[in-house]
Amino acid sequence: MSKRFSTILILSATFLFTGMQYMPIHAADPSSQLLVQPNDLVYQGAFRLPAGEFGAPQYTGFAYGGPGVAYNPANDSLFIVGHDWYQLTAEVKIPQIIKGPLSTLKTATVLQNFADVTDGKLNLVNPGDPNAMKVSGQLVYNNKLYTSVYAYYDGTGKQKVSHFVRPLDLSIKGQTSGPFAVGTLYPGFYSGFMGLIPSEWQGLFGGSAFTGGCCHAITSIQSQGPSLSIFNPSDIGVKDPVPVTTVLGYPYANPTLGTWDNQSAINLYYNMSTILNSAVFPNGTRTILFFGKQGTGVPCYGSGTTDISLDRKPDANGVLYCYDPVNSSKGTHAYPYKPWVWAYDANNLLSVKSGQKKMWEIKPYSIWGLDSYFGGTVQGASYDSATGRIFVIEAFGDGSLPVVHVFTIGVASATPSGTTTPLPTQTLSPTLAPIVSIAPTYSPVPTLMITPVPPESNTTPFIRTSKLIRAINTLPVYYITEKGFKRHIPNEQIFLSYGNRWADIVVVSLAQVNAIPDVMLIQSLPDKRVFKLENDTRRWITSVEAFNRNGFKWDQIAPINTTEINHYPIGLDIN
Repeated sequence: MSKRFSTILILSATFLFTGMQYMPIHAADPSSQLLVQPNDLVYQGAFRLPAGEFGAPQYTGFAYGGPGVAYNPANDSLFIVGHDWYQLTAEVKIPQIIKGPLSTLKTATVLQNFADVTDGKLNLVNPGDPNAMKVSGQLVYNNKLYTSVYAYYDGTGKQKVSHFVRPLDLSIKGQTSGPFAVGTLYPGFYSGFMGLIPSEWQGLFGGSAFTGGCCHAITSIQSQGPSLSIFNPSDIGVKDPVPVTTVLGYPYANPTLGTWDNQSAINLYYNMSTILNSAVFPNGTRTILFFGKQGTGVPCYGSGTTDISLDRKPDANGVLYCYDPVNSSKGTHAYPYKPWVWAYDANNLLSVKSGQKKMWEIKPYSIWGLDSYFGGTVQGASYDSATGRIFVIEAFGDGSLPVVHVFTIGVASATPSGTTTPLPTQTLSPTLAPIVSIAPTYSPVPTLMITPVPPESNTTPFIRTSKLIRAINTLPVYYITEKGFKRHIPNEQIFLSYGNRWADIVVVSLAQVNAIPDVMLIQSLPDKRVFKLENDTRRWITSVEAFNRNGFKWDQIAPINTTEINHYPIGLDIN
C-alpha cells in the first residue's frame, strides 16, 4: 500500500463531511492521528470584507487591515483588526463561502462596529515607547475576548506585558482588564497569536490554548522562527505572570531554522523577510499549522530596486540595493514572496514538554506555499473546531481590503458536493525549488472533457533533449525545449513528475534567460489537445482553423504531462 493511499484511509476514518461541515472522530490515542500534508488542505472558497468606516476614523475600516482574526462560534463570525494605523477591531458575520472570481464572492456583514478592544490601554503595553503597539492575536474563549499586543519596535527591550481580556460585546466600555504578563521570556515569544488546543490534546499538553509569536523587530530578543506556549486563558488577570509551558521557540543563541543575518543562501524555513503571524491546531490531527509570508529568494538587507543589474551593489551612501520589484523600501528583502505554511508534529512538541528535547531542537516536518490559491500576504488565520474550517486572511486581496479564504482538512474525495478540487499545493525543497508566479485565483477549475481537434501528425514529437536552467540569485526553473523555447516549471511536483534532478539545473545569467523566448503553446499528452498559455491559464484552441487563423506555429508546441496540464486553470476557448 502506498504512503499516500494510507493517508487517504486515515482521513476517511478521521472525518465525516456533510456539506460544509465535518464530524471529527477522535482516536483514543491522539498521538496516532493524521499528520496533515500539503494536499490535505482542501480549498472551500472565499469571501470579501465590506468597504466603509463602521465606526472607525474616516477613510479606514478594514482597508490595510486583517490581523488578529478570531472565530466566534456564538455568531459564526470573525473578529478582525482593521486599518493598521488605528488597531481597532470589528466583528463580521461569515457569508456563504463561494469558489469563483473575486467579483462573484459574497461580502461579510458587520455585526459590531470597530472599537478599541484595549479600552484606551494599548500604549500601556510598553509605556514611554514612541513606536506603535500592534494587536496581533485575538481569541474567543468562554464568552470572553482575549487579545495579545506587541511593541512594534522595542529597541530597549523593555516590554513586560502583552495580554488583555474583555467582554465579547465591543460596545461595553470600562471592562477591559490588562495588560498582563505572560510567561517569563521576552513577550515577543507570546504576543503574536493565539488558538485553541483540541480537547483530546489538552490533557497531554496541560492547557486549553496556545499563544506564540515570531519575527518581530529587534531580532536578538525574539524567536528566530515560530514560538508556541501552552496556557489557560482563564489564568489571565488571575495569576501573575500567567503560567505557560513553552514547547517551541528559537532563541537568538539557538537558531535551528537559520539566522536572521543570512544574506548568501536561500532558506525557506526562516530568513530576515519571514513573517509568521498565526497558527491553528485542527481537530482529529496531530498537526499544528503556522501561517505567514516567506521570502523565497536569497535574503538581502538594503533598498529595494526594480533594476536587477543593481542587485547587491551599494548606492552613494554605501547602502546595498536589493532586487525586489514589489518592495522599494529600505529593509529586509528576499523576493519573490509567497503565502507560507509551516507544519509541526504535536508529538515532537510533547517531547519538549516532557523534557526529552529542548524547544529549539524541533523542526517542521513540512513547509509549503499557498500560492496555488492566492498570491498575497497572509495576515492571520483562525479555526472553527465545529465545522473544521480554517480562515486565512489575505492582505490586499481586494484592492486595499483583505479577502478571507477558507480551507478544511480532507482529501479531494471528501470535498463537499458541487465543488471542485483545488489546484495542487507545492511542497518546496529547502535548498532549491521552482517558484510559481501566477495571478491570484479564487476558483480552481476542473478539467473539461472536450474532444481534441489538432491532428497528432501536426504536432512536434516529445523528445527529451533539452536542458534545465535558472538565473543566478533567482528560483524559477525553466525547461529548454528542443526548438529553443523556455517553459517555466511551476512547482516541485511537476518538476519531479518528469524525472528531473535538481543537480541537473544549470545556473546562467538573467540576461541569458530573458533572451530565450517563452513557450506559448502546450499540448496535453493524454488527449492531444493544444492550448495557449495566457496569464498562467490554458485556453483550448478548438480547431485547426482557429490554430492557423491566429498565426500559431505547430513546431512551437510543447507537449506536457497530466500533472502539469492539471496545474493550469482553464480559460476561455480560442475559436
